[in-house]
Amino acid sequence: MEHVDAAAFWDTRYAEQPAASDPRPNVRLVEMVSELSPGDALDLGCGGGGDALWLAERGWRVTALDVSAVATA
Repeated sequence: MEHVDAAAFWDTRYAEQPAASDPRPNVRLVEMVSELSPGDALDLGCGGGGDALWLAERGWRVTALDVSAVATA
């Protein structure tokens, strides 16, 4: 079985595409969360941060993490 370095894989994947200048949230997240009162949110695998930014702009306290430093940069 071949060892795959997840961070290297995702860094390469994100490096191959242009960074979004205005990351968008997932449509399903918006549908599910729009009516909730802001609270704490954990976004694992946040990628370019569209969900985390959208939540934070609405008063949520967000912790966003991704294995790819390229994605979060």
